[in-house]
Amino acid sequence: MDDEEVDTTDATLLLGGNAYRLRELSRLSHVWWFILDPGAFFVPLTKEVEPGAHHIDATLITVEPYITAGRFSFYHRDRRELFVEAWRKK
Repeated sequence: MDDEEVDTTDATLLLGGNAYRLRELSRLSHVWWFILDPGAFFVPLTKEVEPGAHHIDATLITVEPYITAGRFSFYHRDRRELFVEAWRKK
């Protein structure tokens, strides 16, 4: 985020009503993610995020399991802007 690496040790993939730890994904070849099913990543932050605009870059690498038996990887890059408002106690 904002040109800083984020610790993904506790990152989680939310898929089909289940939560999978990012570090466990390589052992979950029996779990299928259909191409049209939505998924989301949750990455807990270890420090407070300052108010204002922040840029988030991510890359998801998927492997095609059918025709080429997993010989090809596809890189899906995304960049989003997150705006954090200042929080005030009432």
